[in-house]
Parts: sequence; C-alpha cells; structure tokens
Amino acid sequence: ATGFTVQNAVKACPSGQLVLLSAGAYRWSGSLNMKSGVTLRGAGQNATIITSSANYAIIFQGYSCMIGNQGANGAGVHHASWTGGYAQGSTSLTLSTVASLSVGQVITIDQLNDADTTAVGAEGTSTGCYSTTADTANGSDRFQFQSAIVTAINGNVVTISEPVYMPNYASSHSPSAWWEDNAATQMRAAGVENLTVQCSSSANSSSGITMSGCYGCWVQNVTLKNYRYHCQNYGMNIRCEFSHCTLAGYGNTDCYGFYPKWQFGTLYENNVGINCGTMFLIQACAGCVIAYNYATNCQLSTSYLGGVYYCHGGNPNMCLFEGNWGPEFEMDNTWGSAAYNVALRNRFTGNSDSVLGDTGNAQAIGCSATSRHMTVMGNVLGTKGYNNTYEDGPAGCIGSPRVYYFGGTSGCNGTYDPLTKSTMFRAFNWTSATTTNNGIATDGYQASDIPNSLYLTSKPGFFGSLPWPAVDPANSTYSMSRTNIPAGYRAILGMDPPTGPTSPVNQPPVAVAVATIA
Repeated sequence: ATGFTVQNAVKACPSGQLVLLSAGAYRWSGSLNMKSGVTLRGAGQNATIITSSANYAIIFQGYSCMIGNQGANGAGVHHASWTGGYAQGSTSLTLSTVASLSVGQVITIDQLNDADTTAVGAEGTSTGCYSTTADTANGSDRFQFQSAIVTAINGNVVTISEPVYMPNYASSHSPSAWWEDNAATQMRAAGVENLTVQCSSSANSSSGITMSGCYGCWVQNVTLKNYRYHCQNYGMNIRCEFSHCTLAGYGNTDCYGFYPKWQFGTLYENNVGINCGTMFLIQACAGCVIAYNYATNCQLSTSYLGGVYYCHGGNPNMCLFEGNWGPEFEMDNTWGSAAYNVALRNRFTGNSDSVLGDTGNAQAIGCSATSRHMTVMGNVLGTKGYNNTYEDGPAGCIGSPRVYYFGGTSGCNGTYDPLTKSTMFRAFNWTSATTTNNGIATDGYQASDIPNSLYLTSKPGFFGSLPWPAVDPANSTYSMSRTNIPAGYRAILGMDPPTGPTSPVNQPPVAVAVATIA
C-alpha cells in the first residue's frame, strides 16, 4: 500500500479506534500525519516495514508554539502574574487574570532566572517559543518553565494537570503564566505501534517520527533506522510515552536517537539505541523519566566520548534517569544550565563500547558549570583499570579518563564552578576509582538508604524473570552485565526476557480495527 492509502485510512478512522497495517513492505514519499484518538498498528517490528523518503516519515502535530505566529508579541498570546501556589507539588495556581483561558488549554509557568539558572542563546529554549515580554528574541531571561493542561478554573485559581515540579519558584523571581488562544488544539491519545520505519538514502538527514504539541500520545514497539533524528520530540508534549523501541543506524554524521525538547512528564522506558549517535539529547525538559534504556556503539568519534544520556541546555530539570545502561550521563552548558536531575541505579561505563582509549571527555558523570543540585545514588560508575581518577575539573585538571567531571565545559576547559560539586548529592555509588569498601563510595550512606525506584512501586512486568533492581552497587559484577535490563537483554539476545512481554508494554486500550491495509 502507498502512503496515500494509509493516510486516507487514518483520516477516516473514528477516535478511539485503529488502523491496522498487515505484514509487508510499504513505501511512501510524503509525511503521514497522525490524528487524535487514532492508533496506527503494524503486525510487528520485523513484519510491517515502512521505507520513507519524506523529511518526516510520521508526524504527530497538535498545538505547538513552534508553529505559526507565536511568541510574546504574537497574536492571541496572554500573560498573567502568578501570585500564589508556588510550592513544589502544587496543582492550584493563583493568577492575576484568567482572561481568554479555558479548561483544556495548555498553560506555561515560568520565573526569572535565579542564581543557578543560566541562559545561552535561543537553542536553550525551542526557537520560536517565547515565554517573556522582556526578551522576545529567545526568552532567555526565563529558562525555568513547564507546561501543563488546564483542568479547572475557579475564579482566578487555575488547576493544572501536572504538579509544580521545581522547589525554587518564589515571588522574588516574578513568576508568570502565559497561554495562547489556539492551545486547545493539542493532539491527544494517538499512537504508533508494532512496525519498522526506515529512511531511504534521500532522507538520511531527516526524522523518522516527530511529535509536537501532544498530550498522552505514544510510540511503542517501533524500530527506527538510519535517520539523523530517529524520534524527534520537539515542542510542548505532555505525558507522552516512548517504550520498547529500537533506534539504529547513523543517517548523518551528527545523529540523535530521541531528541526531547519542551517535554513535560514524558516517559522514555525500555528502549534500545544501537549505533544511533547521542541516544538522548535533552533540552528544556522538566519532570521526565528516562528509565531502563540501553545504549551501545553510539560513538561518532573515536577520540571523544559522547554523553549518550545528555542534558544539552535550556535548563532540563527534575528529570529522573533510572536503571539505564550506557557510557555516560552528561550535563553540559552549551545552551545553558541544568538543575535538580537524579541518576538512580544506572550503569555508566565511562568509556566507549568498541575500544578503551577515548582521549577526551571520558567519564561516567559529567557535570559542567552551572549544572547544579544533582543527585547521583546507587549507581555503578566507570571501568576498572581505565577510569582510575575519582573526580576532576578544570582547576588542576588531570584529564580523561575519570569517574566524575565537575565545573568547566569539557576536557580540561572552562571556568571552574565549585557549586557543581558542592551542590551534588552523592550516596552509595560503586566507582572504578574507589579502592575501599569493595569499590563503594558510601558518602555516609548504606544500601538500605537507596530506593529501588523513584517512579515504580514494584518490579515492572517487562522485567520478566530478570532480578530487579537491575543495578546494585553491592553486586557490581551483575550490575555491569549488558543483559541485566530488558532492553540490553533484547539487544544482545534478540528477545524479551523469559516471561516478559512480546508486545508493547503499558499499552493504552484501543478499540477494534476499522481499517486493514494490505
């Protein structure tokens, strides 16, 4: 079937139902546009294979401030002072006005940068999204922000779908809120499942799936091959999910797997990245969970270790990195700061997969200047005999390889920021440079102080028969295994763990098929 046939089926599909793609090969040259309430489901990753030459093979496009005449001076933009409800966890905001605001719209809250928040250029935000009237060029005076859905309005008190994430909102930083007239047009409850999307040679600088302006949408059990941006999540998505996917193959010399930008409360769980460049390039996100993902052979350079779990500016904050496997967790300051992110029970090797010997940036944890208030606990960090330096920074720099890098930019460069180290909370991590206590740097804590998870209440079903938690500093040998998380097990052995799922996990309910495309 052609893309035109599939697109017509999606358009005709009633909300809450699905379009089923039978096993076989599909080719299209134009983008397939998804629709609210519709699921596009294939017969399996190795059964339904789409080859696309479009710049964007599949598009989820709802409301997004990336589209059209938006910004502080754009048509239909409304601003209000945020006068109450600053506390972390609050879902009730008191505003100076609620004119033109209605239930179902997207609202963005922000404040002026504090001492821990730095801004570098428009790339820190999503270019075209301006949350400020004072800095309409790029909104860089307000780099801390989050978006949510309005669920109720009572006088000037607005109830929102997401709790206030950060602990530092304060009247002294002039908190505000803004919204736009077209914000109710967000795409909702749409999903793509059980298929492969690969690009033809003419599209290898493009995106396999792009998602913007969505609430509660998902991509599950999908393979994306040979794209520059395998899955580009680029613009005001809230509570979306990407799980049980595989991202594979460079499509360009500067490649990314998932590219989260302006994401709030989004889950990236149980995914595999193989030879896909930076698996997670994260900008301007808040409250997201990146968990149990496996990244291998992601190097674009043999002389510089890339941060595969990579906060790249725009103040990513309150994000949880749990149970992941890969070379490095890095927070750089190319486009500004990061704050209050947590690394729990991950395996970060501090080196590339193929061969030891990276001459630059070889560390398990990189925390560049102005990336502050981080938590690192219960992880297994570095490789014995290689990452032998415990911590390093631009002042008196020893250089790679090391376990921790603090306070500059990369290598031995930049001005040292001592707050990157002094504000980091570290507890009970095994490191390759710790020579006492069986390799565990306790920092005054013990194993019982480390939670199993910060978002799961018990062992998830997709772990099957595998032990959980997967990473335990007291059992570093098992924790270093590539098959101790389901994504690694799948990447190495080609299947889910025994008794684990063979179909997408946490799959939202959908109705019977209304169109079968053969």
